[in-house]
Amino acid sequence: MFINKKIMLLMLLFISIPYYSFGQVQPTSLLTEYIKTGKEFLSKNEYNKAILNFKKVVQINPNEVQAYLFLGFSYESLNQFKDAEINFEIAKNLFQKQGNSLDVQRTEQMLKELPQISFNQNAIQINANDEKAYVNLGEAYILSYQYQKAVLYFKKAIQLDHKDINSYLGLGMADISLKNFKEAGYFFQQAIQLNSQNIIAYSGLGISYDGLHQYKKAILCFEKIKQINPNFGMAYNLLGLTYKFLNQSERAKTNFEKAKELFKNQGDLIDSQKVEQLIKVSGF
Repeated sequence: MFINKKIMLLMLLFISIPYYSFGQVQPTSLLTEYIKTGKEFLSKNEYNKAILNFKKVVQINPNEVQAYLFLGFSYESLNQFKDAEINFEIAKNLFQKQGNSLDVQRTEQMLKELPQISFNQNAIQINANDEKAYVNLGEAYILSYQYQKAVLYFKKAIQLDHKDINSYLGLGMADISLKNFKEAGYFFQQAIQLNSQNIIAYSGLGISYDGLHQYKKAILCFEKIKQINPNFGMAYNLLGLTYKFLNQSERAKTNFEKAKELFKNQGDLIDSQKVEQLIKVSGF
């Protein structure tokens, strides 16, 4: 069963980002309020009102990267792709200055998606049964944090091809982001039925179990990944986090150390440093 490289990248970014939020500078209360209001308008599809709020943020703080991201999403939703591209480029440059490689990758992928959104929307207008176009749009909306839109497109893709593993993986990612952990687990299980060796599906299923506080089941998922690929550093990182939730400090530390070692040996110095930071924050 073919899994496209974009889904693989999406999931690797997805499972990394939530656990590496330590040490980020929090915006002032006024900036927080503008961002919150802008995101509310964005979720209601009131894009022009959202843009006004995010522009107020950058007027106060020109280095507030979140504002540029959400400006990009807002313009993208209005099909104003040039304006979206400008704001994503600014966000990418700010992430690069911060040394935030994961968000640089994600933003680069957003920029690659922009020309494809219009193309795939047109493809669906020409052929409403173009399953690939629905998958592509679902992936694009996951990247831009518009998870409910992503769900709609992935579900349409599954209606057209119920054996499309990429749609199940995409639905799982979207539902985790929406904190629908039970539904996410179901979709990752469907993906596993299609490919029992898929480490991305096991990663998502394990995270779903973590979200449901079913930590023993989560551990089984991450241990399964180690059986499939003993050198997949993120499996050890996820195990470390799960043991941390269980207050099993020694096991958590052992897995974090293994993750750090694997990342370093594979030349992934950024993730190695982030795991080291996680160990320090955890007080081991």
